[in-house]
Amino acid sequence: MENIHPLVPFLYFLFVAAAAMFALHPVLVAAQFAAASFWSVRFQGWRAYRKRIPWIMMAAAVTTVGNMILSHDGEMVLWYALGNAITVEAMLYGLTMGIVLVTVLLWISVAGNVLTMDKILALSGRIFPSLTLTISTMLRYLPLLKRRYRVVRQAQNAMGRGVDGNGTSLPGRIRQRSKEFSILISWSLEHAIDTADSMESRGYGSRRRSSFVIYRFRSRDGMHLAMIVLLGIIALAAALLPGMKAYYYPTLWLPPLSWQCMVCYGGYLGLLLYPAVIEAQGGKRWTS
Repeated sequence: MENIHPLVPFLYFLFVAAAAMFALHPVLVAAQFAAASFWSVRFQGWRAYRKRIPWIMMAAAVTTVGNMILSHDGEMVLWYALGNAITVEAMLYGLTMGIVLVTVLLWISVAGNVLTMDKILALSGRIFPSLTLTISTMLRYLPLLKRRYRVVRQAQNAMGRGVDGNGTSLPGRIRQRSKEFSILISWSLEHAIDTADSMESRGYGSRRRSSFVIYRFRSRDGMHLAMIVLLGIIALAAALLPGMKAYYYPTLWLPPLSWQCMVCYGGYLGLLLYPAVIEAQGGKRWTS
């Protein structure tokens, strides 16, 4: 089964994230959140999404309460606190911004699941080879350092020097953690020197580095890319054009429905649902 080119999902997530940040219409915000939640469950599973529900509710609550405390604009006053008006408009705007924040984070999470490291390297390897190598090395070393630190702690515990017991004092814990960290850094630096020597022996840096890419841009990828760009432009128009934006101050104002609004809103929803088109042609083309 042929793989989809990484440029297609990259531009898709770029457009949906930009549309999510700029669209403040309540219907569009709700549609964005529903689509981001659906694709999060689709690509990462319900169990992973269920763990995010508490911080989703917390983020929405914090932004809502924070905006009600800091902003006192609006005509519909709920009550007065310390002489300041708590308004419905401030509450609605804070709730909207909280959902927008959560939606963008969900899209970033889904993008991290779809755009794997090999796809990122395929996109940027030829344009920024040194930067791509640095980023890929950093991303590799993060889980590697975590595994090595676990090995160091297990070795120290086996030697009776661990601090997992309850009887160790705080200064003793600090000294032991410092020793473990020093061992970890020494081990990592030694491995980095070996890696650098190995790269030099293979001729790295002697000439322009070539890169192998398994992805090929085909006509089907061009069709998907053209549709995503078209729908993305329409979605950004729905989010940015003054006649289609929602205003929360001094009172909530929603644009009246017209054929221009219907076209833009239809393109916006089409962009959110477009991965289903790719999924319908073969579920593994989007993620593999």
